[in-house]
Amino acid sequence: MRKALTYFEEDSFFHKMDPTHKMVWIILISIFAFLKNVEPNYSSVINQLIIYIIVVIIALTLRKF
Repeated sequence: MRKALTYFEEDSFFHKMDPTHKMVWIILISIFAFLKNVEPNYSSVINQLIIYIIVVIIALTLRKF
């Protein structure tokens, strides 16, 4: 396995978090990033929604079952 994909067991706030709370955190950050980057004329809303959906799919795929 590549070193970038290995799990590093550490003693930090995010390592101690429950996977459900991590998922909520990712969703909240994604929503905040979406709302922050929406242009006033809403021309990039579709692009932002696509990025948001991709982030949620990746988070759901990589979460610990």
